[in-house]
Amino acid sequence: MSRPPRTARRGRPAVVVAAVALLIGGVALLGGFADVPRERLPVLPLGGTYDNGLYSVSVRSVRVVDRDPVSGSGATRRVVVADVDLLFRGDAPTTGAALWLAPLDAGLPAQPALDDVRVVDERNGLTEPVQPGLPLRTVYTWTLPTTTRVEPGDRVRLGVYERYEVEDAAIDGVTTDSVLVAFFRSGAS
Repeated sequence: MSRPPRTARRGRPAVVVAAVALLIGGVALLGGFADVPRERLPVLPLGGTYDNGLYSVSVRSVRVVDRDPVSGSGATRRVVVADVDLLFRGDAPTTGAALWLAPLDAGLPAQPALDDVRVVDERNGLTEPVQPGLPLRTVYTWTLPTTTRVEPGDRVRLGVYERYEVEDAAIDGVTTDSVLVAFFRSGAS
């Protein structure tokens, strides 16, 4: 019995390698391996409004202070203070307003601990839960870590965050982590 020539088998790997190289070259030529441009987030000036249909946020001022203007305590830790107008348009009250904003340049994580942020109505005290359809003039405060290098008068940007409902979750009401969707720029105060 004679054996078939081996040259046919030896050519297969070369054909496969050539096909893969051709495929990679074609994808690269069409821009398939180029960096995907990052979507630029909206940059809002102080006084501007971010509105996603569910809530709107307008930041009037942002500043870093040594004394918490809400509690009156001070000097042990710095505080970022933002004067913010809110309007929530949901069907029921929400306790999520504290997650809508967070300082970006102050040494806090993207999702500060809820113990480190307060939302206070300038007229009536604490706002949680936020009632639908009721415009609020509020003060947000974030207590900064003792290791922060942010000083009073430094610029601090405020990030605007959204959470999205997970549709296929086994439990109703499960949401994603907060996603940065825009930010307010600030000047020195």
